Amino acid sequence: MNSMKIPEDHLREYNIYLVSKYGTIQRSKLQIEDIDGNTEPLFIWRTIPRLSCKFSSIRYINDAIPSPLVPNYHRVTLQINHVELTFEVEDSHINSVMQHMKDAHKKAIRINSLDRALKISRTLQVFANFSLEAALKEEQLTETAVHLRQKEAWMVLERTMTKFKNRIQLSAFSFWVDQIRDVNMDRMKTDRHRWRLHAASNQEIDLQAWYHALFYQEVYRLRGKFFYKDAILPVYRQSYDLVDNALTPLEEAALAHVLCSPDTTYGDVAGQMFIVQAIMPGFQYELFQKLAAEGCNVVKHPRQGRAAKKLFRFSFVEGNIYLTWKGKFGNQGVGMAEVTDVVGGIQTDILKWSAQSAKAGQYLSVLCADRSIDLYFESVEERNKWRDVLQALVRKEQGDLQGIPGVDPEVRSDYEDFDWLVLYASIGKKRPTSSAPLGSNVPPSILAAMQRSL
Repeated sequence: MNSMKIPEDHLREYNIYLVSKYGTIQRSKLQIEDIDGNTEPLFIWRTIPRLSCKFSSIRYINDAIPSPLVPNYHRVTLQINHVELTFEVEDSHINSVMQHMKDAHKKAIRINSLDRALKISRTLQVFANFSLEAALKEEQLTETAVHLRQKEAWMVLERTMTKFKNRIQLSAFSFWVDQIRDVNMDRMKTDRHRWRLHAASNQEIDLQAWYHALFYQEVYRLRGKFFYKDAILPVYRQSYDLVDNALTPLEEAALAHVLCSPDTTYGDVAGQMFIVQAIMPGFQYELFQKLAAEGCNVVKHPRQGRAAKKLFRFSFVEGNIYLTWKGKFGNQGVGMAEVTDVVGGIQTDILKWSAQSAKAGQYLSVLCADRSIDLYFESVEERNKWRDVLQALVRKEQGDLQGIPGVDPEVRSDYEDFDWLVLYASIGKKRPTSSAPLGSNVPPSILAAMQRSL
């Protein structure tokens, strides 16, 4: 069946007319080319340029009908895929052309069917091989997945066991530490109290001892978290200087930005700055630092004359804090220990005479026994910041520390009376009274002892 071949006389060319879809005709040549019995025949309808197609692309061949355009010609219409091709052949050749075309079309269908079956068979073989390879790969992946799951399980188990072991060790170590600490707790408290008592007994002759006595909780350090070891008692000097008179470059740089009297030492400034930092919140201490280093221009209302801007700053005079400004006769100021109160608004006679009532919230008065410093600020917020800083400094200088967190001794301290006595001896300047206590929890017995000592 594969050796079937179209006769040789059917392979010659035929003169034809190609008919366009617009009804025009053009001369051309028709040829049916068949190389061998296993090759699909080729249908050629134009030689220049060569246009052809396989017979399997021809969907149907219509019967020949007489040509309406050329006499003695018959018209044949083919459909190649979605395009119709119309040509006309002489009457003497129409039968042989139609027979050749039909035979070639049948042969093309047969060869195409065989090719399709062969392709399907090859495809099925490929799919079978692919299925086998896929099954083998799936088996390998399954083995790998099982191995990884087992490995992961061992890793999880190992981590769990390690955590459990570490937790048991940590629990045992914590229990041992707690037991040792509990045994040594009383001895450590006694040692800390002894260290503080040594500092308190020398605070009148050495500034560092005063610093240790007041801030013992921050300064005293245990030699271990749970074991006991005696603290070394410092040897205090008979001097108020915290450091030597020879200043380091860092200390000279710090004093270069601070206005001090000739007798003021670096230890005086450092002690005051440390105390102020301890009793003030961060934003208030930033303003204090700015006023101590740079100063700030504020409008001052004098007793006589017009209000004018003055450069105000905090200065240190023999270790005490002063609010100073530049006046007509040089630097002027008032010590914070001399201030009786800091009030806002229009309160003094000077402000009642010169201030604007519409801006009462922007005025601040620093009251002393014989005068007042009356200031005007650009905003209420700025005025309030100054007021809070000045009031905190006044309370510090007067020993009235009520409302400042972290100053009162611990209520549950084993040496509560001693703590209050040391606190008053360290920071108290004002005679304690029931209306102006040192803190919110002063015991009555300690208050009476302080009054007797004065």
